[in-house]
Amino acid sequence: MNKKGAEELLKTIFGLIIGILCLIAIVYTGGVLIETFFGSGQTLQANGQIERFKETINTLEEGDSTYFLLYAPEGWKFLSFKSTYNSNEVSGKIITEPSYCFGKNCVCICKNNCQKDKKAYCLPLDKPLLSKENLVFLEIKPTNLWVTENKESYELSLRNSYFTLSSISDTEKKEFDLFLESLKSQSYFKTIEDKSYSDKISKELVIALIYVDSKSNQFAVTDCGGAGIVGVLPHSAKFNNAQATVFEDASFSACKSDYAERLKTAVQGKSDTEKITLDERFNINTNLNIAFTEIKRLQDKYKQNYEMLVLEHYCGEECVENYCGTWEFNACQSELPTEIKNYMINVGRYYTYQLKR
Repeated sequence: MNKKGAEELLKTIFGLIIGILCLIAIVYTGGVLIETFFGSGQTLQANGQIERFKETINTLEEGDSTYFLLYAPEGWKFLSFKSTYNSNEVSGKIITEPSYCFGKNCVCICKNNCQKDKKAYCLPLDKPLLSKENLVFLEIKPTNLWVTENKESYELSLRNSYFTLSSISDTEKKEFDLFLESLKSQSYFKTIEDKSYSDKISKELVIALIYVDSKSNQFAVTDCGGAGIVGVLPHSAKFNNAQATVFEDASFSACKSDYAERLKTAVQGKSDTEKITLDERFNINTNLNIAFTEIKRLQDKYKQNYEMLVLEHYCGEECVENYCGTWEFNACQSELPTEIKNYMINVGRYYTYQLKR
């Protein structure tokens, strides 16, 4: 091989080495970025779940019960520790508590090894969290938990939930994502954000209600007679704003399909101004103010039991009394008409989808 050929070969080899090194660097950097992005997303979810559990516990008094939706980060662990032990043993596997929890009653969300504090998000409790007298150990997936405060402990049990029954299809996700993008561009979306924050109401729940009730159509009427961007029933409007104009001056708190049909007929052919004059629930600002006040009232009434909240929101207090007669949803869900079941399932699906995004 002559000198020129040798030089060309060396250049080629050198170029290949540089190319391989660059490829390795790109793959490594990409891996780091992916790990950083998804890792931070999961840590935010874990921290958010712990904060929500704290809020749930704080609503309870001795003898009270409420729901808690455990949904993310999927595959992580949700477990409790007791002040008198330093580990949680499940099926022969011992998980040592994080140093933060030594000597405390704690509930933690951990990715792998709870001893590594950066992989654990914990909440100290005034009493242990138990399930059938044992410490709690759950692998996280969309699960509805029933939390009861007893004298000596918090008791946890699993419950079937309309909020975890079914997921949404790819087509439904695309449709909802487009709706959400449009909703965020509306001037009143800031009201939704601000009031959700100030009233400590789940923004995701409000958005799910808007989507199922109206898909942002301010002149929508639900099958039960709710009206507006959030399907506010006549009783909710009158109870929270006595001066509000409501079609037929109605004030019922029930599901009345005949009333809904009359209202739909009454607004046909009318201008937007005429519709709002007929029923102020069609005014977006009025509707949102009433809706947030009502949701806050129901949230306090049912101690954040969103299933009961959604049930009364949609079909009224009479509906709850007729079908449930109790504030524990499991006792009455089988009695609900198909239409009401489907409504609640849909609200639950889109609420849960937002939480998992």
